[in-house]
Amino acid sequence: MVLNKKFLPLLRFYAAEGRYKDAANLIRLIKIIFPDEAWNRTMENADDQTVLQEYAKENKECEPVLQELLRARRSRQMRDKANASVSSETTGADTSTIQVSISFAFSCDSLGSLDCLFF
Repeated sequence: MVLNKKFLPLLRFYAAEGRYKDAANLIRLIKIIFPDEAWNRTMENADDQTVLQEYAKENKECEPVLQELLRARRSRQMRDKANASVSSETTGADTSTIQVSISFAFSCDSLGSLDCLFF
């Protein structure tokens, strides 16, 4: 698929599935098969986001797909960060419960007076 330069459908699939790392690894494979000396020097230790961004810049055909994937990843990261923040707030809160037992008894004297005793 990569040898025939027909990888765009696979890249679209990864984007639709949100498979960010797989998309970045596909681009790395493309660059191994079709070497680019400047790319290899620049991207040798690049993270997935940088790989996707740089490839989108140099390949206009793939740019919309990769930009959508990057936007989806950013929104997922923001959502995860917000969830982690809420989770840490509730983790620090005292969520222990207290069980209280109250016993009482009623007594009635000969005059019909009702007394309630708590113990």
